[in-house]
Amino acid sequence: MKTIKVLTIILVVLSALLTGCKSAQPKTATEENAYPLDKSYPLEGYPIYDYGADGNMSYPVFSIDATQLTKVPAWTLTRYSVNNIQEEYGDKTFTFAPDGGYTLTTDSGTVEGKWTVTTTTEPLLVLSKDTDQDISYVIVSLTPEYMVLTMDQDGTLIEELYQPAD
Repeated sequence: MKTIKVLTIILVVLSALLTGCKSAQPKTATEENAYPLDKSYPLEGYPIYDYGADGNMSYPVFSIDATQLTKVPAWTLTRYSVNNIQEEYGDKTFTFAPDGGYTLTTDSGTVEGKWTVTTTTEPLLVLSKDTDQDISYVIVSLTPEYMVLTMDQDGTLIEELYQPAD
């Protein structure tokens, strides 16, 4: 009888310890504790994937703010490189309108068309003209101070740095 009482006490104590470790309320992230306070996340240039209510990945979210394109009156080419080798370049200036229109002025003339930004796999600036095929640039960086665009043209990496026109 004494052994049964001791075993019962041991079982009650063990079950109390085991059930006391489980939290009754699920832990959820709040706005205050979702990212560190030093604002080190999200990392620039790396996509953050959004997980919907069903737990499935829905789309990547990039740290590119496309409205920066239209906040600068004109973007002028200040550096041009092919396969990471800086090369000479001519005059090239972009103007992006909030209604989706763009004007590209180069040494050889002026071209007008429509622009869009897509973020399906990476942030892309797509330039469309009625007569030609669309041109797509990967937006590497976009701030009020500079814009870096890259393009893969038949295995050749072209990088263009633009800054606000004077």
